[in-house]
Amino acid sequence: MPMKECEVSYFQELQEKSGVLILIDVRESDEFGEVSAPCAKNYPLSTLDVQKVLSDLGLNSESDQSLYFICRSGRRSASAAQKFIDAGFENTYNLLGGMMKWQELGLPTRSTPHEQIS
Repeated sequence: MPMKECEVSYFQELQEKSGVLILIDVRESDEFGEVSAPCAKNYPLSTLDVQKVLSDLGLNSESDQSLYFICRSGRRSASAAQKFIDAGFENTYNLLGGMMKWQELGLPTRSTPHEQIS
């Protein structure tokens, strides 16, 4: 099944209308901490476990809930979306342009300072 793509602006419209979209940010946790979409959940691509994500979200491959993936520019999120498609979860969308486009459009962001581990 071919990967579906979604413009960041269209995702934002859908989010404002429904408020229940699931956005998964696959950047590393330090990148996510610097700036992220307020509604995003962080699951770094480097350690991405499809079954764990689905379990955490209360979903399975039969769910009709859509998952939207974002990264910095759209490359890592495309890889993540493909992992879910390969695992049989077809309702996946890659957000084109990633956080770069998100910020360019002036959409809301948040930062989460990281605690130093000593």
